[in-house]
Parts: sequence; C-alpha cells; structure tokens
Amino acid sequence: MIEITAIRKDGSEIPVELTITPLQVESGMMFSAFLRDITARKQMVERLNEREMFFRLLSEQLPVGVFEVNAAGTCLYTNKMWEVICRGHGGLSGARPLEGASSEPWMQWFHQDDRQALAQAWEKTTTAYSPIQQECRLAGTREDVRWVQVLLWPMVTETGVRYLGTVEDITGRKRTIAHTMQLLRAGRFELRTLSEAKHLAELLAYAFPDPARAQLGITELLVNGVEHGNLGISYDEKTRLLKQGKLDEELARRLASPEYAHRRVRVATERTDRELTLAIVDDGKGFDWKPYIDLGIDSSGGSHGRGIAMSKLISFDQLEYRDHGNHVVVTTRLEGPPAGSDSPEQSQAA
Repeated sequence: MIEITAIRKDGSEIPVELTITPLQVESGMMFSAFLRDITARKQMVERLNEREMFFRLLSEQLPVGVFEVNAAGTCLYTNKMWEVICRGHGGLSGARPLEGASSEPWMQWFHQDDRQALAQAWEKTTTAYSPIQQECRLAGTREDVRWVQVLLWPMVTETGVRYLGTVEDITGRKRTIAHTMQLLRAGRFELRTLSEAKHLAELLAYAFPDPARAQLGITELLVNGVEHGNLGISYDEKTRLLKQGKLDEELARRLASPEYAHRRVRVATERTDRELTLAIVDDGKGFDWKPYIDLGIDSSGGSHGRGIAMSKLISFDQLEYRDHGNHVVVTTRLEGPPAGSDSPEQSQAA
C-alpha cells in the first residue's frame, strides 16, 4: 500500500492510494491492484496542518503559557511562555515534556496539595466536556510559591478530543490582594449562593496571617450558612442527597424557590491591632451546633459534618456560636498592626 500521484487521460494529476495484493493461482503468481482517490483526505490533512501551524505560530506570541494534552492527560505541546512560567520555576526545572513522548500526567506540574482538586476537575472535563478554571500552585519548594491560573478547554476535532490549556502567573496579583486585605479595618458583605461564598472566603482569607488555613474555615462556615442555614438542608438530608448524587440539583432548586430566594448570609469583619474578628449570620432557623464543635462526634466517619470542628481546630484561635446557631463569630490573634497601616491616632483622624 502506497500513496502516489496518478495522471488522468487529460493530463491532470490526482493523489491516490494504491494497494497491490499478491494472489497465488494455478498458473503462477498474479497481482490485484486497487486505486482509491484520496483528494478529499489530502485536502483535510492540509487544512489540519495549516490550522496546527497557525495555532502554534500564534501561541508562541501569547503572553500566557499554552499547552495541549490528549485524553490520557499526556502533554503534547507547550509554548515558550510555558517554559518561562513553569520550567523556569525551581520544581519543574528540566521537566518540559517532549512532544508526543511524555508519559507524565500534566497535573504533575502542580503542587501536590492542589492535585486532588485538579484531578476532580479533569475527571469532570473528560466526562462532561466542561472547561477547567482553577487557581493552584506550581510544584516546587515551599519558600518559592508560585501561583498560576489554569484554564483548560476540551475541543472535539476531526482527529478526536483534544484539550487546550493556558497557564497564567498570578503570583503578583495574589501578593497585591494579600497586602491590600491586610489594610482592611472593617467590612460588611452579603451573599446567597455557594459560588459567592467560596469567592468571598478566598478574598477574606488574605486578611488573616495564614490565608491557606483561614480559607478552609471561612469557606466551611459560609457554605454552612447557605446550605444548612438559608436553604434549610439538614445533616441527614445532605447525607442522602450526596449518596444519590442530587445535592447540586437540590441546592439549585431551593435557591430558585421564592421560599428561600430572599435569604442572605451577612458577613462582618473587624481588625484591631491585636485580633481579627469575623461574624457570620444567616437567615435560617439555626441548629444544635454542640455535637459538631469537636472532632470526636459520631459523624466524624461520614462524608461530611466535620467542617466546624476542623475550622475551630485549624483555622481560628476561637470559634463561638451565638443565638440559635445562625450566628457564628471567629477570632484570630494578630502579632501587631499590619505593615503600612496607620496608627490608631491617624486612623481616628482619618
């Protein structure tokens, strides 16, 4: 089997696939030959090659890292900016995958503490073809933390499903946000959805001395305020919905219901020179929080129910529920006023 050029009677040329098969007959050896016009296939391949060349030429000029992986998670291509962002980082030195030759999953580029969330997003992308948008750290030393934003899109092409991604270094932006939030003296916020709760938790965490630890607790308390407080989903109901895989569906239904649509979670934060306080109040009926305040509760082996105890143990110096359980106040001690902040006299004058 070979691809050659055939010449028609009128002198025009066409690409064909020639297949010659040997046949043993009584009179000796014979050969049967088949010609197939592959003009359409050739044109398609040329178009694909042109698109590929254009994509790669364009990607080399982009200010973000570009990469491509296949359905197995193997890296097929990276551009120059990927080299600058990822390979230039200490933990990835010399780790650039060779085109079509790397068996290491692309998620190995990132910090091991962030790989579980990426793996969950990757599974969702490969099954539901939904894009990934995730902030995570590059693999490397703890002293040289580099944050990147990862975007990954599935693309159905003539040759199958491909996954095109970008990596943007957001370390500077993270540091700017952290410094700005350290200047926060008092603030008030309102939210009603889980996405709003998670985004606000990420922002407020930068006001704390250890944002990573604080974000865990703030997220848990805000999510509780939405799910269990405003939307009235009990522990047993959540357990059942998780087993059935219907929790997200029920949350969306209740958020759209007139019975719950008006409810809000209100958040207030206040900083002094000695401590940072966060108060969270929801519009729910409250709950008996006492069984969930310590890790030794009976539900500690379940799929959820440990967040409050973990928040108390890891994220804050003090956690206190008030009223009927729909009001929680957390406190973290500070070593002193944030760098660049005004003195109490200057603040009062301002």
